[in-house]
This record gives sequence, structure tokens and C-alpha cells, in this order.
Amino acid sequence: KINKGRFKKGGTPWNKGLKGFDAGGRSKQTRFKKGITPKNHRPVGSIRINVEGYLEIKTEEGMYKWRLLHREVWKQHHGAYPPKGSVIIFIDGNKTNCQIDNLQLLTREQLMQRNTIHNLPESIKNVIALSRSITRFINRHGQKT
Repeated sequence: KINKGRFKKGGTPWNKGLKGFDAGGRSKQTRFKKGITPKNHRPVGSIRINVEGYLEIKTEEGMYKWRLLHREVWKQHHGAYPPKGSVIIFIDGNKTNCQIDNLQLLTREQLMQRNTIHNLPESIKNVIALSRSITRFINRHGQKT
């Protein structure tokens, strides 16, 4: 049968009339209890490093209450987060140095102009162009199998 493992319509559930579920054994002793904080709890103001290498600070209790530290430092000194379309960069390139004198506000356009290939020396531009043409060649001829 196709529907062999499904409940049939109109059937009674196994837990009808039961209040809660008791797994038995030491289950009640090992459950989480109200008011007890876990061992890995971090208080408000704690700092951690995220997977991208940025520092985060816990701003309030609860899940997902971590904010990027450099944005909080910016807000503390300027009164508000940067406007949409703007980014905060680290002048020295160190993501863990969140001092206000190391932070700079740029528009996305300024950031693009700063990181463009046209700012590189001519020799590096040529190497990048050659690398891209080799990649295109490999992709073009690698598909014809």
C-alpha cells in the first residue's frame, strides 16, 4: 500500500486524554529548568568573533541579539547607524581594530572605486587579464568533451 505509514482519517491519536508527555527514567531530572542559565551563556556586553572575522557585541538578552561592534562604535560616536548605501571600512584593514579613528564611512560607489582593478600597477593588471583569458579558454574548451 502507498499510505501504509499514514494515520487514517478519523482515528484517535495515541496521546488523546493525556496531559503532557513523560518519557520515564531520569528524564525529569535532566530537563532544562526555569531560571537556570546554561554553561555557555554570555552576558550583555560580551564580545565574540564571527566567521568573517568581525567582532560582535551582545546588546541584549535573547537569541540573535549580537551586533557588529564597529557599527555600534560608529553609532555611539555619531548618534546613528550609517545611512543605507554607505559602508564602514577599517582604515588599517584590521577587522578587530574597532577604534573610532580607524573607522571610515564610504558610499558603495567610493568603495567600488577604491577596490577597482584600475588602481593597480600595470604589470598586475596584465597578469589579471591573462589569468582571466586562460580561465575563459579552459571553460570554453573544457565543455567540448
